[in-house]
Amino acid sequence: MAAPISTQLTPAELRQATQGDVVIRTLDTKGRPGASFEVFKLMHVGLPALYATLTCFRDYPRFMPNVERLEVRQPSAGLVDADYFLALPMKQTKRYRLRLQAEMVASEAKIQWKQIPWPEVMLKDSIADTQGYWLLQAASSDRTWVKYQVYTDPGPIPFGLGWIVDVLTRVSLPDVLNRTEDFAAKQGASCSQAAGA
Repeated sequence: MAAPISTQLTPAELRQATQGDVVIRTLDTKGRPGASFEVFKLMHVGLPALYATLTCFRDYPRFMPNVERLEVRQPSAGLVDADYFLALPMKQTKRYRLRLQAEMVASEAKIQWKQIPWPEVMLKDSIADTQGYWLLQAASSDRTWVKYQVYTDPGPIPFGLGWIVDVLTRVSLPDVLNRTEDFAAKQGASCSQAAGA
């Protein structure tokens, strides 16, 4: 079990999160290119519904910002590989492949991902790297503490398209958490597809 998420926040951040706001911290990438963030929120939705939403990967285009399409490949040994197709402003698109692993034990759940090779996709059409996780901890039957940590290296960005870096990193973070919460609250613990499929 991870340390309680609420204890990882400063008093000011805790007040902000319990009021329903998103708390965003910029992390040190330790010399790696790209950007890394951790985001916190107390969501007004129960852990089972939130976990069902986040493990129903085919539903992501219905609520995840910029995710136009997601194709789940054959899962194996508790892992799921998924091809993400992003639609960005000005008709920019990106594609990349993630390996995801999800586990829920008692009142805590974790969904981790890392980018894996997609040989058919050129770097200019993809991103250099992304990895991260969702950590979910039940605060009550209808509230869940959420920690979302993500590292993204968009790779080479053509001149004049520097805004892609922001869209793929900090700018979309509040939307990721808020839309996930809204969708989970409406969807409940059901999944429009088989979980993970």
